Amino acid sequence: MRSIPATAVTDAQGKALSHWTLGTVPGDYTGQATVVAQEDSTPPPVTFSATANAGSPDSVRADSPTVQNGRRGQPVDEPLVVVVVDRYGNPVPNVEVNWRAELGNGQVSPASGTVTDAAGRCVVTWTLGNRIGIQQVSAEVHDLIGSPVTFSATVLF
Repeated sequence: MRSIPATAVTDAQGKALSHWTLGTVPGDYTGQATVVAQEDSTPPPVTFSATANAGSPDSVRADSPTVQNGRRGQPVDEPLVVVVVDRYGNPVPNVEVNWRAELGNGQVSPASGTVTDAAGRCVVTWTLGNRIGIQQVSAEVHDLIGSPVTFSATVLF
């Protein structure tokens, strides 16, 4: 967090101007403005508060294993999870993630309407199709670095 300029002189109306830049981590920030007295009395400082939110979505990545083994018609052991972050690595909530079974006729649940939670995570359950071999699911977030994320499963029987 910084203010530019750190010290300002008042104008003819007694106003001073400074620009406050918040940090790159979401959360609450507090700053103070203090008058440098030229007389014996000094007014109390003025406190300012602001809240920084995560920036725009920048990238998506897997937050669970991308390769698992499984059985036909059964869910894989671990849910599929992706996380969406801003350019500083902060989680971004409420971002739509589109899941699609690419190979093997499997299904993800929920099938639609999936968005990231407060931690920037989106979780689905993957039930494998009836095909032996490699099956795949992708998670896509439009125009983000790392998209689509591909998850694979090897089905032996």
